Amino acid sequence: WFGSIANRAIMRSFEGAAASPTPGPGLVHVIFHTYYGILVFTHQVEHEFWATPDDARLVFSRLNRFNLKWGFFAYGAVIIPILSLGNYWVQLARIRKQCARTPHD
Repeated sequence: WFGSIANRAIMRSFEGAAASPTPGPGLVHVIFHTYYGILVFTHQVEHEFWATPDDARLVFSRLNRFNLKWGFFAYGAVIIPILSLGNYWVQLARIRKQCARTPHD
């Protein structure tokens, strides 16, 4: 039951954003991990998607917020914020690099 509640919260992170499971023109590639759990367990989920740079930033900002809330009670709660923020900053840098490689008309 806990996992289904967490998955619904994760899916809300994608609401209002156009995220695709396949690459396309003008889309950037994003890989982000979410973490949740209760006391003795932690569940990690990898999310891989393509989106416009703005939608990608919106989604992984929401996913980062999810990690900070839902990872608080998980085993390893001290490490989850560090992992999540590190992944967040790495993804920001990856989006900047991907946008720089895309030819602008």
